[in-house]
Amino acid sequence: MTGSTLVTISSMFGTCIMNPGTHGRLEWAEMPVPTPRPGQVMVRIHCAGVNRADLLQRRGLYPPPEGESEIPGLECAGEIVASEGPVGSWREGDRVMALLAGGGYAEYAAIDHRLLLRVPDGMSYEEAAAVPEAFLTGYLNLVALGRVQAGESVLVHSGASGIGTASIQVAKHLKASVVTTVGSPTKASFCLRLGADEAFNYRTDDWAQCLGENRIDAVLDTVGAAYLAANIRVLRPGGRLLLIGLLGGSHAEMDMGSVLAKNLIVRGSTLRNKTTEDKARLISSFTEDLLPEFSRGTVRPVVHAVFPISHVEEAHRCMERNKNMGKIVLSIRRSDAG
Repeated sequence: MTGSTLVTISSMFGTCIMNPGTHGRLEWAEMPVPTPRPGQVMVRIHCAGVNRADLLQRRGLYPPPEGESEIPGLECAGEIVASEGPVGSWREGDRVMALLAGGGYAEYAAIDHRLLLRVPDGMSYEEAAAVPEAFLTGYLNLVALGRVQAGESVLVHSGASGIGTASIQVAKHLKASVVTTVGSPTKASFCLRLGADEAFNYRTDDWAQCLGENRIDAVLDTVGAAYLAANIRVLRPGGRLLLIGLLGGSHAEMDMGSVLAKNLIVRGSTLRNKTTEDKARLISSFTEDLLPEFSRGTVRPVVHAVFPISHVEEAHRCMERNKNMGKIVLSIRRSDAG
């Protein structure tokens, strides 16, 4: 698709964060439609995924990168309605899912065409909105950074979360064995059905004691400080600690002697603040390697619940209370605005 095929859309509705902070609230309000830049497409959003980053942004703790939309939402699914300049092979009417730095909780978004993924045949928009952030985070850490190999062992913390359910499947795609930690017996059973080989309830099990020293090749950690010592203990020589969250705090003492003796790699990453070029390379690799598995049915998005955008507050409370097993998704069709 080349040249401009912009349609006239005078305004849209999107979600504003009012008074960011502990009591920040979300308001569905009319606002200007973003103007696509060269190389971008306009997507009419049907659904958007909910992520913990949205909760942090609402509290004023995780602002979007400079120049990105202030509207929350790091992933969406919808259809292309217009474009500006060369956008590769994408066409109006294509069903797409996209990785965003912001802007998902809205009716429209202008998105770099390199950040799009095609929605597989038979997949709903609700399911598609559960793919980009969760699966690309798992893929980035386990494949690109962690270099997990067949036969290795992976420990996935928060296994029933959106990223957890995706990462369990990414690890199994790599033919690794998977151990996970969760917060209830129900979630443990759920993760085992999804493909995990072992699941520990961190509320009742001493998972590090159960695993023992030198058991795990790669740890995907959403917790941070509270698990640092235990993560280092269970890692084998040459192991990789991949830090993607700080639910258990950001400051902890580290046994650097063990890190040296075991030749460990400790690596942190966030997807949101990577450059468009880095994200595009990741998406290209994911599209070739893992996206076909969705059509084959060997990998699937896990959707816990779909809330209309008018119930976004309820969706956020569901995540805050750790009620979900899989992704929480918002339906953003005009009829869902209430």
